[in-house]
Amino acid sequence: MCQSISFNYLGTIMATSLNNKIKIWNFLNGKCDELTNLEGHQCYVTCLKFSNYQNTLFSSDHLIVIWKYTQLQCWKSFETKLGHKHNILCMILNKNENSLITGGADYIIKVWSLDLENLMIKEQYLLNKHQDSVLSLDLNQSQNILVSCGEDRQIIIWRKEKQNQWYFSQIVTQSFVDFGCRLAFLTDHKFIWVSSGESGQACLNEFEIQDENFQENQNSTIYLQNKDDLSDYGLFPIVYNQLNEILVVKHKYSIYILKLTFDRGLIIVEEIRCQDLATFGILTNDGKFLIFWQNFEKQFYIYQLQGYK
Repeated sequence: MCQSISFNYLGTIMATSLNNKIKIWNFLNGKCDELTNLEGHQCYVTCLKFSNYQNTLFSSDHLIVIWKYTQLQCWKSFETKLGHKHNILCMILNKNENSLITGGADYIIKVWSLDLENLMIKEQYLLNKHQDSVLSLDLNQSQNILVSCGEDRQIIIWRKEKQNQWYFSQIVTQSFVDFGCRLAFLTDHKFIWVSSGESGQACLNEFEIQDENFQENQNSTIYLQNKDDLSDYGLFPIVYNQLNEILVVKHKYSIYILKLTFDRGLIIVEEIRCQDLATFGILTNDGKFLIFWQNFEKQFYIYQLQGYK
């Protein structure tokens, strides 16, 4: 099973997970050519994340492995750390790439310090507030607000203190109780969250700062397909391409393409129906191609996006 996909900073190399291995592909004009396999994990690889500045790749199961493309033109693992007691379910890098944040099935968020020059990672501290698996994390553009959500049906806001450490700030009030598999910041003060559909409601909700706290904007709710009572499957993060103002949001059997409107709202411009809840994908860096894996058919699809107006 492929549970994660990532592109390097040039958009020319694609990494995909395959059970406990990683496949490296050359990617050009919507076509993939397999280059090599990387082996270093014991369990299914759940997260992949390339550096935004160099050919360095982070991968995880319950371990975190750092891979580097060397001068010998091969990929080599340089650091392996025990990340969480159970699977890591979400992983993000800050803009300066001196910090990595992970959320896991052990209910914990971990903050790590990074030294990419020397390819070293060190655990700094834990954020303990969730009472079930942490499914999604994101940072705002100023990197001073962190938002998390999990199977405990909580959305939690964390803020940076003067000592440059994260501290608990707020549990966000929701109009209905459900857990969310994914969320993402759109601006410094606005993020979206997608319900799992377990409660019977399937929707994309918007939260914005009002009076110093995040509050739900119920006028901006977008309702999604919800023809069954199955909960959604995680691990396919929201992709926000700021240059093209396009978002890719997976929910249950659908992948939604959304566009920012003139008044900074969101509209669905296309819906791609899939055969399987276990669908995982990513948007290329230039926003031209959507690549996704359907586990039911055991294959990748490469979908060229239209010029949405």
